[in-house]
Amino acid sequence: MDYFTTCRKKAPIDAWGVGTKLVTGDKTSALSGVYKIVAKSENKNFVPCIKISNNPEKITNPGVKNIFRFYDENNFMLADLICPENEVNELEEKINKKEPVRFNHPSVEYLYFLLDKYSYAQKLLQPVVINGKRVYQSPSIYEIQNYVKQELKKLHPTFKRLLNPHIYKVSISDSLKELKFKLIKQSL
Repeated sequence: MDYFTTCRKKAPIDAWGVGTKLVTGDKTSALSGVYKIVAKSENKNFVPCIKISNNPEKITNPGVKNIFRFYDENNFMLADLICPENEVNELEEKINKKEPVRFNHPSVEYLYFLLDKYSYAQKLLQPVVINGKRVYQSPSIYEIQNYVKQELKKLHPTFKRLLNPHIYKVSISDSLKELKFKLIKQSL
């Protein structure tokens, strides 16, 4: 089915890739890739869904999400927190008040840490398209390059060392943890 036929049929496709044997288009694909559905559209709302696996690391985080990156007083990255999009305002209020924030392990229900010493946090995701309209101006390749260089400087040397590097923590919020484990229990 070509692009125009797909559009006329209003197929729910977010992006197109053009290339030789892309992903699963041939017996030996040029680019190996997998996508997981984390929300489905019902009555113009997104309903969270989850992919279950025997490997806890492969279980998806359900729903539409955003990410906050927390920094210390020296402008070094501390950790990232994934949260449902509907929790963003609540988290921003907590961050503005410098309240402690709980970081939950993404696959082990009882593991967490409380981050109570941070300087600021930055929301990482922003909309690119809303209601079919582009709302984001893409930066130039040089702006992207400069951004990456600046961000790498904010990564503490203990994460970049070759021998025994620290592991940068990417955690989930309380409400995302609650939703994730609720959907897991419902699937059993």
